[in-house]
Amino acid sequence: MTSADDPAAGIAAQIAAFPGLPERLLAEHVDDGHVRCRRCTPGGQHGHHRWPCRIHAVAGRAADPDPAG
Repeated sequence: MTSADDPAAGIAAQIAAFPGLPERLLAEHVDDGHVRCRRCTPGGQHGHHRWPCRIHAVAGRAADPDPAG
């Protein structure tokens, strides 16, 4: 599957290019205890993004780009 088929793969590759960024994003985008992302949309919309949020999912792919191998 290419990044054209899976846009998240391209984003994950860009995140992975910055040392420490995947781990930082994973540490910041955590469950608030109510299955909501603690970091996404602070303010008036805080708590409206279900966890794991998209950023957490893509950062997870960036941290482990080849989980099979």
